[in-house]
Amino acid sequence: MKFYTFCLLVALTTFGWLAVEVQAQTYTNFTTIDEPLAEAGSLYGTYVEGISGNVVVGYYYNSQGRHGFYHTLGTTNYTTLDVPAGTSSTSFSTAAYGISGNNIVGWYSATNFTGTYGFIYNIGTGAYATLDDPAGVEEGVSSTEAYGIDGNNVVGSESDNSLPAGSVFGFLCTPAAGQPGVYSFASFYIPIPYRINVSEFSTTNYITLPYGISGDNVVGMARDTDGYSHGFAYNLNTTSLTLLTNSDGGFLWPYGIDGNNVVGYFSDPNNDYNDSGFLCAIGSTNLTTLRDPLGVGGTFAQGISGNAIVGYYRDTSGAPHGFVVGMPTVSISPPVISAFSLAGEEYTLSGTNGVPGAPYAILATTNVALPLNEWTIVDTNSFDGNGAFTFSSAVDPAAPQMFYRLQESQ
Repeated sequence: MKFYTFCLLVALTTFGWLAVEVQAQTYTNFTTIDEPLAEAGSLYGTYVEGISGNVVVGYYYNSQGRHGFYHTLGTTNYTTLDVPAGTSSTSFSTAAYGISGNNIVGWYSATNFTGTYGFIYNIGTGAYATLDDPAGVEEGVSSTEAYGIDGNNVVGSESDNSLPAGSVFGFLCTPAAGQPGVYSFASFYIPIPYRINVSEFSTTNYITLPYGISGDNVVGMARDTDGYSHGFAYNLNTTSLTLLTNSDGGFLWPYGIDGNNVVGYFSDPNNDYNDSGFLCAIGSTNLTTLRDPLGVGGTFAQGISGNAIVGYYRDTSGAPHGFVVGMPTVSISPPVISAFSLAGEEYTLSGTNGVPGAPYAILATTNVALPLNEWTIVDTNSFDGNGAFTFSSAVDPAAPQMFYRLQESQ
């Protein structure tokens, strides 16, 4: 794990502009993702924001408010994430944006609506931890929003009280060495000449919004003096910066990154300047357009993992729906019973390799030669966040010898 010691970046080793050119669309196998608890309508719907392996994260709206969620592709398993501190008696306010392994990050609004707080959630343990940047305070209101995670490194934005109102800084958050549950923050912004926005009130505002991180590379958005947004790719190690712009005009926002590949959305001149998703590689001038066929109101690519890209589109009514295009690059091993233990008058079976949250069944028989449909189901449950399971039962000395099998349920 790397730790970066910068605090406020005021100099860049290298800086350049990269004008990308729109290429023909190559992705066609879009699959819609709709969280079952999301309600219909332009005010509700499902937003998919990140992916790691075959697990996607995002948030959805219904009459109770906004809820984060994670979902295992290829299954019907959706798990709602409501940060306890982000709920009240009448509404919920949690949004999940990034995932890396078992860790999910996002942000929530406090119960008393005094600001926003980042969070990190571990699928395996089910534990939430708040990420609150000490610098992210504006007029007494906390403001920390986590968007991307890679390993233990988290990026996001905060409104820094050391600058005029309206300024937004990026941050890099890492675990504090030797202090479990404690995180350190380093703020940074893009202080490029002519990349400082002057508002209508003649105050100088700094706008830097990091959305994704992969290794040393961070992608996001910075705003210029005319109020236009420009995507950027920034290397934390070399402090080199590239601003990304569409050669045909219009804005371009990068949101997700995996290795050297970046996804986001842009104002598409070939689609009446409606929003289209894109895929490009850092350093390349070629931009591949991503348009979900159902996305009449726009396609927004938000996350990438290997060959799979996720995001959301808006239908004819403006309602959002999540999507995945491409295939997750994950090795698929069947779940197995891996251990047996005996303690007192109880025995326990345990196993691994299940899909997190997916249902399973334990089957038993006294005759191992029987066809599977004649075995008896003795237990049903769901794999935990790590794809593991345990099954325990009392020992009956008078019972005949038993054989067990593990079966994934539909």
